[in-house]
Amino acid sequence: MDSKKSLPVPPVYEGNYAMENYLIPDGEILIAIFNPSQSGHTAKRIEVATAQNVKLEDVESAIFGQVEYLDGITHERQVSRYCFRFERGPFRNIGGSFEPCGPHEYNYCP
Repeated sequence: MDSKKSLPVPPVYEGNYAMENYLIPDGEILIAIFNPSQSGHTAKRIEVATAQNVKLEDVESAIFGQVEYLDGITHERQVSRYCFRFERGPFRNIGGSFEPCGPHEYNYCP
């Protein structure tokens, strides 16, 4: 499945989550959790494969979102967007990696 063709453009973001934290240089803030081994994940993929009449290995797992922030230099709100596909190698039941995917609208960082 081609994620550039599967994702709606423009992106639709639901479930806003607001936090007020300061990020120090070399710091990090957790913005998303994605666990492909989580209970129910495979069942959801099977449901999608059945509904779309495709093979299970053709159903991609992706996570995408956007972060709005103030950069501390200007008073304008900045926006960065991300989109990653979980890529599991052939014949592997565990492990894998996250690969950037999707159209430009999903991967924007000023």
